[in-house]
Amino acid sequence: MLLDNTERIRELIASISNDNTRGYARDIMTTVYVELAKEVSIKYNALEEQIKKNVDQLHLIDIYTGTRPATQSYAASNNDFLYAMDDFLATETSTHEVSDFEYQGTFHIDMPYHQLRTFKQPHLELKQSTKYLKKISELYKIYRDNSIPWRTLYFPYVHQLYDVYLKKGEDFDTIKQTLPLTEPAVPYWNVKTITIEPETVSKPAGDKVFYEQKYIFGNANNMYLPIQTVDSPYAYVAFNETSRSRAENNYSNVTIYSQEKPPYTRTFVEILDKSLATDLEFPLKNCLHNVYTPSFIDQLANKNGRRVVNKGEVIRLLKGYGDEFKLMDDTLDLDMRSALPDTIYTYDMNKQVIPHGHDSPGRQVIVLSVTSNAKNYDRLSFIVSQLQLIYPEYKWLGEII
Repeated sequence: MLLDNTERIRELIASISNDNTRGYARDIMTTVYVELAKEVSIKYNALEEQIKKNVDQLHLIDIYTGTRPATQSYAASNNDFLYAMDDFLATETSTHEVSDFEYQGTFHIDMPYHQLRTFKQPHLELKQSTKYLKKISELYKIYRDNSIPWRTLYFPYVHQLYDVYLKKGEDFDTIKQTLPLTEPAVPYWNVKTITIEPETVSKPAGDKVFYEQKYIFGNANNMYLPIQTVDSPYAYVAFNETSRSRAENNYSNVTIYSQEKPPYTRTFVEILDKSLATDLEFPLKNCLHNVYTPSFIDQLANKNGRRVVNKGEVIRLLKGYGDEFKLMDDTLDLDMRSALPDTIYTYDMNKQVIPHGHDSPGRQVIVLSVTSNAKNYDRLSFIVSQLQLIYPEYKWLGEII
């Protein structure tokens, strides 16, 4: 900050031998520099508070997911909250090359992960489908580009889709009876993309360094994140800045600052608030969400950046995710080990999202164990994946005993 150099500048002024020059320098110091430094300090503190407020607001937007059979369409009149993942950005899809095997299609396999990962048949090869995992990965990149904290997306279904390959010459109808294969459903989530024109034309920002462009959206409860591309880059984004117009403050707004004159229209990701769902009992299966209600201790720990790995911390995390996770409270235990357990029951729901080096050697392994009455492999995988984000210094796994 400018004020940090005040004493040093005073010393330099005092060392000037010419009285007139020293007097001019002192006048500039007291009338210009000090006032400028105060103004910069005020703006810096206001920006810091605005960022804190924005982060708190953006934490409130949760992602809901569900599926529909591919044979049924989702009526447009009801489609005001959930949208097909297939419509979210264009991502490349490709199948694996498996020697002497032919691709039979993508199927949902309803089998616990620890059984599926050890499944072997001489005439059958299974490769996890990345079609929708890439969609989640793209959403994560958009969060990262806008400095929005990522929370694990709870959507086990898309992790259970596999590309199936059969050895040439074998009968698929006979082989597939050995696995619980079903035709894949269509995944939905409360995420979509929109293209919008700015409320204001591009103009130089107040700092005379960047261009600024303001976009106003119709629903103040939703979250809008610009998509950064080669053709439309930006330096940084300000969310929900206070406007002089009271009416304008009833809407969500995003101001984009860029070094080059920005394009006229931009594409945004819109994450829709639950309030738009008039009835959450829409005809969807596997309706899940990553809604998290932090306790006071959670908020304090996040503010101070201090967390200690212990059973109490894990239980607080479970309670924050609602009643369905409370089954684990009285049955869980933590065990620190120097090597991976023989049987790995859980999978990483952030594997396609964050290359956080979970498999790097030399790190201690923490195994979260629950008893069989809390049996739910996907739920346990979700919690373990979120713990991996919170405590990346350990390798987290889960097991059911």
